[in-house]
Amino acid sequence: MGSLWDAFEKTGHAPGAHRVEGEAGHDLVAFSSGWGDGSYPTWVGRDADGEITCFVTDFFVVPPRETEAA
Repeated sequence: MGSLWDAFEKTGHAPGAHRVEGEAGHDLVAFSSGWGDGSYPTWVGRDADGEITCFVTDFFVVPPRETEAA
């Protein structure tokens, strides 16, 4: 199925990050999120110099304000 799937298979789909080395120093890092729908948005946070400082993933566990009960 591909190198990313192979990385998950090697650890028995254990929790934590799974890294695949890519071309020209660009790697792919993925993590499992349980048995959900498999697609969640992730943002990259950068400091004032443009260096990566964090990643934030929205797992949609908090409902949007417009759907909250009054």
